[in-house]
Amino acid sequence: MTRPAMAACDPHLPRVTCPACLEEAGVLLGSGASATPPHKCEACGLVFAHPMPDTASLMAFYQGFSFQRQSRAELLRHLPAIRRSLTHFVGPPVGTGRFLDYGGATGVYARAAQDLGWKAAVSDFDIAMLRIAHDELGVPHTFVEPECIDGEPYDVIFSFHVIEHWNDIDSNISRLLKLLSPGGRLLFATPNAQTTEKRVRHRQRRGYIRILESHGVDHTEAERLLAKDDSITCWDPPRHLFAFTPASLRALGARFGFVTRVMTGYNTSTLFEPRQYSIPTLLSLSRRAIEGVARGSRSTLLAALRDVPSTARHRLGLAWLELRFPDLGEQLYVEFKKPT
Repeated sequence: MTRPAMAACDPHLPRVTCPACLEEAGVLLGSGASATPPHKCEACGLVFAHPMPDTASLMAFYQGFSFQRQSRAELLRHLPAIRRSLTHFVGPPVGTGRFLDYGGATGVYARAAQDLGWKAAVSDFDIAMLRIAHDELGVPHTFVEPECIDGEPYDVIFSFHVIEHWNDIDSNISRLLKLLSPGGRLLFATPNAQTTEKRVRHRQRRGYIRILESHGVDHTEAERLLAKDDSITCWDPPRHLFAFTPASLRALGARFGFVTRVMTGYNTSTLFEPRQYSIPTLLSLSRRAIEGVARGSRSTLLAALRDVPSTARHRLGLAWLELRFPDLGEQLYVEFKKPT
């Protein structure tokens, strides 16, 4: 298996400035006729849309957008795994630690942080999702535009798969920087444009295509954007406007004066779980099977029993990929630390 190759840039088409490293970027070959052709920076590898949609159209696009419309019971069931993940990646609060889940939709990460002792808030475009965060998950502080709680800055601003949806990186990071305490951290997760894990990502294509179609994208265009063998499946405007690489995130952090740390992880589930939590995941599935027996629910039992071997095979496959290609997981995790 080799590193997935991206198409070369067309030297005859106009070039624009890369939003990450400020070098020149060109249009990828065969994309010049598109309304938002993908540009690629040869210096840092960032792929991005140009021109970008405006903020008003994006806000309209994201109203009711969440494609994981889960019940309160389902959201609460995910909390133990999310608490483990936050403990691993974020750590415990120091004193009265303040945590903002930026672009957090239903606020399930803010609720998990709250359970761990953080004073937590959630910010999102989607007002319906913020109502769920407040009314069903008990997150007291919800904002459309990010704000401080009681005028105090945040120690951690956590953003799970949001940065790739922004139409203006500089203004968003500048805004979050003002909300961050000295020594505070911006923690992002975003798809990796260089991943090998796209070989299993196609399992999610059908759902992604339905989402794009529901927002007015033609089926043929949705198929093209999410082609199984496309090396930039994590770029599909107006949803994903950027496809980041580790180099592009390091360049972005350097521009803003952050101390930057970039990690990669293999994970095609919807949960922000590192691989060492495979055993808790399998135990959870096994517990569902036992609960099904206790309730006399044959369908629940059968569904759980089907999930256990498929989850085990999936996790073993990811473990092999991670050992073989440690830098090419689907997820990029980046920590931008503000100087003290």
